[in-house]
Amino acid sequence: MQVLIFIIKDKEYAIEINRVDTIEKLEAMTYIPKSDKEIMGLISSRGHVITVIDTSKLVMHKVDQEELKKLIIITVRGEKIALAVTDIEDVIDVDEQGVEFVDNARAVSVININERVVMLLNENQLDKIY
Repeated sequence: MQVLIFIIKDKEYAIEINRVDTIEKLEAMTYIPKSDKEIMGLISSRGHVITVIDTSKLVMHKVDQEELKKLIIITVRGEKIALAVTDIEDVIDVDEQGVEFVDNARAVSVININERVVMLLNENQLDKIY
């Protein structure tokens, strides 16, 4: 399986590449008053209005929103959403047998990449986003 490695502040995370529609630079965004704390706002991209999610809140890694410069556009349950991240690092091949679940509910998974442990955003986490 291939994964996209991305950065939030100084930590690495991953998402399966087949979940990714596009990667874009975070530019103009419309803020939504009284929205959930995870929602940064809305963007228009290729004819779609897309909700921008503060991914740092999803992975519980505190970061200033100004540090989030890139968007990973994915589709969750038929809706396009954008995961705001600090930077995009690389696309790499990972052996699926190297994916380990760290809890019994299979909600959190990690992969070992060259002696680095990287949290993989899996189906359980992505389904809770929106």
